[in-house]
Amino acid sequence: MQKTKQSCISRKYRESIVIDKQKEANKLNKQFEKIIKLHEEEDSDYIYYPDEIVKRLKEEVKNADEILALLESDKDFKEKFFNYSKRPLYWGILPIRTSNKFFVKKHTLTQRPYFHTHDFYELIYVHKGKCIQYIYPNNEMIIGEKALCVISPKGVHALARSGKKDIIFKIAIPKELFDRVSQDIIKFEEGDIKVFEHINEQAEYCISKIMQECYAKADKWEIASEKYLGILFLELGRTYDKQNEDTKDKIQEYLNLYYRNASLYGFASFIGYSTGYAGRFVKKNTGQSFSDILSEFRLKKAKEMLTDTDMSIEKIALSLGYKNTSGFYKQFCRSYGITPNEYRKTLSRNPL
Repeated sequence: MQKTKQSCISRKYRESIVIDKQKEANKLNKQFEKIIKLHEEEDSDYIYYPDEIVKRLKEEVKNADEILALLESDKDFKEKFFNYSKRPLYWGILPIRTSNKFFVKKHTLTQRPYFHTHDFYELIYVHKGKCIQYIYPNNEMIIGEKALCVISPKGVHALARSGKKDIIFKIAIPKELFDRVSQDIIKFEEGDIKVFEHINEQAEYCISKIMQECYAKADKWEIASEKYLGILFLELGRTYDKQNEDTKDKIQEYLNLYYRNASLYGFASFIGYSTGYAGRFVKKNTGQSFSDILSEFRLKKAKEMLTDTDMSIEKIALSLGYKNTSGFYKQFCRSYGITPNEYRKTLSRNPL
C-alpha cells in the first residue's frame, strides 16, 4: 500500500515537471514570435531609406567609408559584393563588422548577405529550419535545426538568405566578454569556425534566457546575460567532447562500409558537409587528416587479411582500394618496416 502511494506521488511529480516544461516552452515560443516580428519589422522599414542603410553600415562596419566609395564608383565590385557565389578572392578589401556591445539579432528575410569578417565572436543559432553559410574561399556549410556555430574574429563568411520557415539568430559577443565567459573551456583561434551539432537541453535553455534578457532589457539584464553565456559555454564544452567521440564513430562507420572507394568527398557526403569543411572538421576533432586515418585503416585491414586469408598481395591491395600494388608495398613498408610478403612469412614462422 505504501509503495503504491509513493509510486503515485512519484508519477504525479514527473507529470508536473512535464507540464511545467511545456508551459515554459510555450512561453518562450511566444517571446520568440515577438522578437522575430520586431526584428523583421525593423529591417523591412529601414531598407527603403538609403540614408538609413548608409547610417547602419557606418555603425556596423569598421571600414564603411571605403566600402561605400567602392560601391559608388566600381560597378563590378557592387555586383560581387551582394553575390555570395562570387568569392572575394580579388576584392582588395573586405568589410569588417565591428561591435563592442553584446546583442542578439535575427537573420531577417530582408537582409542581403555578403562576405565579411568581424572583430568580435559571432554565435549563429538555428532555432528552426536550417542555415546555409559560405566559408571563404569556397566551402559551403549547412547548420541544422537546434545546432549552432561559433565564428572567431577574422573568420570570413556569408550567410545565405533566410527562408520563410528558417529562424536563425546571430549573437555578437565582444572579445573581452567572450574571454570571460568561455574561460578556455573550448580553445578558439583566430578565424576558427566551430559547429556544435547536437546541443543539449541546458544549452537550449541558456540561449532562450539570453533572448529573453536581450528582448526585455530588465534591470541588470547585461549581468544576467553574461551568467547565462558562461553556463552556455560550459554546456557547449560538454557537447564538444561528446562530438569528438561521435566524429570518430562516424569515420569508423563510413570506412567499414566504403573503405575500398573511400575518399574525403565521399565522407563529406556521408555526413552532409562540404568537402572543405569535412576536412577541417575531421582534423580538429581527431588531430589527423582524413587521408592519414584512411591509410591507417587500410593498413590495419591489410594486416588482418595477411593473417587470416590466403589472398595474394595483389588481390589484397586491389580489395583495399589501392590503385596499384607498388603503392601498397611502399605504404606498408613505410609504416611497418617490412614488406607484406615478409610480414606474412613472419606469421608462418611464428604461428599464434
